[in-house]
Amino acid sequence: MPDYRPEFQTEPPTGPARYPVSATDPIDGAKEWTGRLLFPFDLSRWISFSVGLFLAVLSTGLINVNISPEVFQGGVQAIGAVVGMCFGIVIALLLGWVGAVGEFVFLEYTLTGETDLSSAWARGSAPGTSLFLLHLAAGFVGLVLMAPVSFIYAERMLAIMESVEQQGGQMEPQQVFAMLADLFTSSTPLVAAGCCFGFLAVAFNTISHDIVVPLMYRWRVSSFRAIGIAFRLMGSNVGVFIGYFAVRFCIGVLFWLTHMVYVLACCVAFCLPFIPVVGQVAILPLHMWRRTYTVLFLEQFGPEWEIFQRGPAPADPGPGGYMPPPAAPV
Repeated sequence: MPDYRPEFQTEPPTGPARYPVSATDPIDGAKEWTGRLLFPFDLSRWISFSVGLFLAVLSTGLINVNISPEVFQGGVQAIGAVVGMCFGIVIALLLGWVGAVGEFVFLEYTLTGETDLSSAWARGSAPGTSLFLLHLAAGFVGLVLMAPVSFIYAERMLAIMESVEQQGGQMEPQQVFAMLADLFTSSTPLVAAGCCFGFLAVAFNTISHDIVVPLMYRWRVSSFRAIGIAFRLMGSNVGVFIGYFAVRFCIGVLFWLTHMVYVLACCVAFCLPFIPVVGQVAILPLHMWRRTYTVLFLEQFGPEWEIFQRGPAPADPGPGGYMPPPAAPV
C-alpha cells in the first residue's frame, strides 16, 4: 500500500473536528472524481474496475443450504446432509474472506485509478484477512445474542405447524391468519429484538465499510484497532455522524431502488445482474461514487485524515475544511 504521508503518526486524531464537517459537501466531489476515472468511456477500463467491485461484493452473497427433515431418516442421508452443510459453511467463509480482501482492492482502484489486480491483491490480503476476522467475530457475537430469540420463535412456529397437521392440513384462511396474528402479538418482544439486531448489523456493516476500511488502508492498523478509532471519532463528533448516517441512509435507499430496477429490467431478458463482473459494469459508477464519498467525508476532519494521494504536503483545507479530490490520474 502506498505510504502517502510517512511523517504522520500511526493513527489519526479522534477528537472533535477542527473544521466544519458536512455530510453533503463531498457528494459533488465524489461525482467529479468518479467522472474523471470512468470517462471518456473505455470498456476495458470499466471491466477492470468491475473486477475489483465484483470481489468487494462477494461477501454479500448468501449460501442457502436447505435440508429436509427426511434426510435424517437414514445414516447415509444424514452424513450427506452434514457434509453438505460443512461444504456450504466453507464456501460462505471463503467468499467472506475474498470479499474482505476485495474491499481493499476496490478502494485502491478508486483512490489511485490503477487496476493492477495482482499487486492490489497482494497489498490487500493482510488487511483483508484482518477485516474478515472482525466480521467473523461480529457474526459470532450476533449469533450468540440472537440464538435464544431464534429458538423461541422457532418453537412457536413448530407449535403452529403441529396444530395444522393435527387438523389434517384443512384450515380456513381466517384460522391461519388468526394464528399468525396471535404469533406476532405474543412475539412482539422477539420481533423488537430482531429489529434491533438488524439495525445494529446494518450500522456495523456501514461503519466497517465507510470508516474501518479506509482507516486500515491508510494507517495500516488492524481491524480491531481501526474499529476502536472509528468509535472514538464518532463519540467525539456525535452530531456530525448523525447527519452522516442520515445521508447514508438516503444513499442506501437509492442504491436499493436502483439495484431492484436494474435486476428487474435486465433479468427479464438476459439475467445480466447475475453474471460475474458483467453484472457489475452497469452499476460501477454508483459504487465508485459511494466509495469516493465516504473517503472525502473522512478527509474533512483535517489534513491528518488525508487518504487520497495529494503529494508529500497536505493541501490546506481552508476554513471550510473540505478538500476536493486530487488531479485526475495519468
